[in-house]
Amino acid sequence: VTISANTFRANRVALDLSGDQALLGGALALNSTNGLQLFNNLFANNEAQAGAAMALLGWDAVKIPPEVVRVAQIVNNTLAGNAGENGLHMEMWQTPITLTNNIVVSHTVGIHVETGQTPGMAAEVRYTVYNDNGVNSEATPDSTLIETNAITAPVAFVNFWGGDFHLLPTSAAIDA
Repeated sequence: VTISANTFRANRVALDLSGDQALLGGALALNSTNGLQLFNNLFANNEAQAGAAMALLGWDAVKIPPEVVRVAQIVNNTLAGNAGENGLHMEMWQTPITLTNNIVVSHTVGIHVETGQTPGMAAEVRYTVYNDNGVNSEATPDSTLIETNAITAPVAFVNFWGGDFHLLPTSAAIDA
C-alpha cells in the first residue's frame, strides 16, 4: 500500500455507539498493512484519543510470520497540531519500520511506539524535525525506538495557524 501526496486536515474519529470517541487514527488508521509506504503527506488538526494524525497497527506474529512481511516506510510527512495523546501511534509492528525526514510539531507526544506482544516492536526514526511537542518520542518498555539525527528547532512554517505549512527559508527542516 502506498499513500502519497495527500492532505489530511480537520478529521475527527467517529463516535462509537456509546457516544465515546473511538480510540485510534484521527486522519488515518491502518491495520496489518504489508509493505506500507507513506510519502509526502500532511496531517494537520486531526483528532483522536491516540494517533491523532495516524495509527499504524501491526499483526499477530503467530498468524503472519515476520519473514513474509515487507519493511514499512514513513518518509517526508508533516504532522502538525493534531489533538490527542500522541500524533503518531504505532502498535504491534513486527517488522522494521523506518521514519525518515518527517516533521512533527505541536503534539502532546509526537511519536509513540508500543508492542503489546513478544517479540517487541522496533522502530527507527531518522532526521525528524521536532518542535513544540510535550514529549517528542517515546516507547513502552517492551519496544525499541532507535532515533538518529533528531533535530529540535523551530520549523518556521509560512503560517502555522492559517494552515500554510510551506517552509520559510529559515526553517530548521530545510536540508535537515
